[in-house]
Amino acid sequence: MKHFEVNFDGLVGPTHNYAGLSFGNVASQSNANAVSSPRQAAKQGLAKAKALADMGMTQGVLAPRSVLIFRLCVVWVLPAAMPRYLKAPPNNQNKSS
Repeated sequence: MKHFEVNFDGLVGPTHNYAGLSFGNVASQSNANAVSSPRQAAKQGLAKAKALADMGMTQGVLAPRSVLIFRLCVVWVLPAAMPRYLKAPPNNQNKSS
């Protein structure tokens, strides 16, 4: 069985910010409350992914999570789908008389 490493990078989305929430992370703490540039950050992420791919690494890029799509799923899809999964399973026991 052949094994190989794949590097996945997630692109930042439009809600990217520097909140400094990563306690103990020097970069996070030192950039807390700084002005962020999501577009520039996404371009930097793509440049890094391309650089790794150019070095011959297997590279994957994950699109940013869409907050709108997530909210639509929570508000519309899950409530519509859940009743089907919450129903009691059918009783398939053979009753002998």
